[in-house]
This record gives sequence, structure tokens and C-alpha cells, in this order.
Amino acid sequence: MNRQLTFTPADDSLWEQYDQLAARAYGHPIADITHLREHADLQVAVRDGRVVAGGLGLLVIQNFGGAPVPSACLGDGCVAPRNAATTWPPT
Repeated sequence: MNRQLTFTPADDSLWEQYDQLAARAYGHPIADITHLREHADLQVAVRDGRVVAGGLGLLVIQNFGGAPVPSACLGDGCVAPRNAATTWPPT
């Protein structure tokens, strides 16, 4: 059994797993995850074929000194409750 974490952009299957994980982690469904799917970037941590953590970011443009600067805003993040104590710190 591979206990190593793998970090990857989410495809459709991983996105669905993350949506279910967020609902378990927060104790209720998170409607924004579905609404932001077309606009956000989701990176997930996978262990043994299952999503155990992830972060959903929005790519935005901010201005600094009148010039556009690419930025990202964290829209959502969670860790599987039973993995929270074993995921950090990385070994």
C-alpha cells in the first residue's frame, strides 16, 4: 500500500471526490464548490487513490502601481478529518 501523498490538478473524478470531502470536513455541502468549478483551479492531495486534502483557488488580476499582477485567492481548502493529524508535518 502506497502511503505517499501525490499532489495534482483535479480532473472530473477528483473534483467530485473533493466536493464530497469538503462536505464531510465542514459538516454540510459547500455550494460554492459547484458554482466555482468553471472559474477556479483545484489542486488536491491524493493518497491510495483517494482525495485527502485540497485547495480551490481563483486566478485573478490585481493592480500594483498601475500594472496588472497575476494573483490567486484561496476560495476553499480542507483536509480529510481522519488525515488531519497524519498529513502535517510532511516527513
